[in-house]
Amino acid sequence: MVSVDKLNPADTRPPVAQVAQRVREQLRAETYGVGDKLPTHEAMSDEFGVSVNTIKRALGFLQEEGLIVSRRGQGAFVRVSGNDVPEDDPSESNGRTIDDLYGQLAAILERLDVIERELKRRH
Repeated sequence: MVSVDKLNPADTRPPVAQVAQRVREQLRAETYGVGDKLPTHEAMSDEFGVSVNTIKRALGFLQEEGLIVSRRGQGAFVRVSGNDVPEDDPSESNGRTIDDLYGQLAAILERLDVIERELKRRH
């Protein structure tokens, strides 16, 4: 696995957008080639210092962009070569509204993670 620093807390983008961009950069740099399996959600969670749910959402964005494909029970695999990965995060080219929506969604889902952990701890 490639060593990646934790996310930058000074970055104003939500963690899910930061993770998606970092993985995009890895794909562009051909850290992973077409057909390669990406690390597990748990491994990426440890690597980036975010929840597994944040990793799942970030990979979901990359799947929607057609960069990766997920196979239930098998993992996520690279679909395109580094040359075919866009330079910029598509959400940034569509203006602040998508960024704001991602941020709000990420904040809501993070709150749900906290609530779920608290409920599991109490039971």
